[in-house]
Amino acid sequence: MLCVLLHTAQASTPTRNLQPWNPQVWSVADNARVFLGAVAAFHVVRAADVGATLFDKDDALAVSVVSAAANLRSACYGIPLQSEFAVKGMAGNIIHAIATTNAIISGLIVVEALKLVAGCGAAHKKTYLMVRCPAVTACGVRCCGVRC
Repeated sequence: MLCVLLHTAQASTPTRNLQPWNPQVWSVADNARVFLGAVAAFHVVRAADVGATLFDKDDALAVSVVSAAANLRSACYGIPLQSEFAVKGMAGNIIHAIATTNAIISGLIVVEALKLVAGCGAAHKKTYLMVRCPAVTACGVRCCGVRC
């Protein structure tokens, strides 16, 4: 069964015979075939890595899994489907965005924690990071009356 699934997925994968920069968008059925075939191939080719592999945008098998899964999820919510090339580009940028956001939030948490440790609880602020304009806004926090 697995061999049939792998052969069917490889034969029906829309862009395998095309250039990697091809902007062709797969149908939902094509995405389902690619997803099932890529997951099956992953279990055959890299069985030891299942559950522990890291995403690499230059790994064709990983990009196929992510592209197909993202497009299937997009289809469920009425979001336009993307080509494998477009998904690869977006996935490459997400890692940097997540790392940057984590660094900013971690820094803000440390600043607020230092205020609490120093006994300056009254200076504690809620902080909002605005996406559309590069600004950080802080506002005071009302005490809820509970001692922490």
